[in-house]
Amino acid sequence: MKNSIRRGAAGLIAALALGGLAGCGGNGAATSSSGGGSGAASSAAQKASTASFPFKKGTVDAKDFVTRMGAAQKKLKSYHSEGTVVATIEGRAVTVKVTGDTDQSDPDKPMTHSTMTGAGQNMETVSDGSRTWVKTGGKWVASDSAQNSGFNQAMALSQLADAATSAEYKGKESGGHHFVLQLDGAKMAGSSGSSASASASGTVPADYWTNDDLAPVRTRMAITSSGNKTTIDMTMSKFDEPVTIPEVS
Repeated sequence: MKNSIRRGAAGLIAALALGGLAGCGGNGAATSSSGGGSGAASSAAQKASTASFPFKKGTVDAKDFVTRMGAAQKKLKSYHSEGTVVATIEGRAVTVKVTGDTDQSDPDKPMTHSTMTGAGQNMETVSDGSRTWVKTGGKWVASDSAQNSGFNQAMALSQLADAATSAEYKGKESGGHHFVLQLDGAKMAGSSGSSASASASGTVPADYWTNDDLAPVRTRMAITSSGNKTTIDMTMSKFDEPVTIPEVS
């Protein structure tokens, strides 16, 4: 049971990447991002003028929205993610708390340090977009599991745009600009590179909230895979503030 939960938790990273919040990881020395370094900088990034906001309430072009959101996220030098994943594994509901820091100072090689806590165990990972290391017995061990092979963020966002079948802009709320998407579950499978979501079926509903620059600040998604339902609710904050990625090599 614990091994199944551990494998499931690893697969959830892929789902979070699909949500545009988990980002991709990397190896190397601990890193601090530049260009912000303060809450004021983060706030400034979220207070851009709404005069040029490209969408009005109602139906919007889904692929255009996802593409714009991905571009806005890629401009960030760093961000912090946290939230909750509730999954049904072997008929049992499991709640996993997820936190992560992503350094995108090198946009071609974003690095992510993630921690997942739940089901009586902790799992800590570092990813570089193509590989993932899991902390085991105080040491970082490269994973040989396909589910832990890392995720290419640029590809994930591109394929997420292909999976988006419809989108509606609900307007600006206290949590940001609210968009509701319908995603093709079968097409989403290809964007993760993980078998964990390969059997995602039917239409996947997803809610996104963005700041005025269209960078995502929250995502909520429900994925059904092999009869099991996974609900993800993640927030994204601390834009362009310093982050630290553990050295794993």
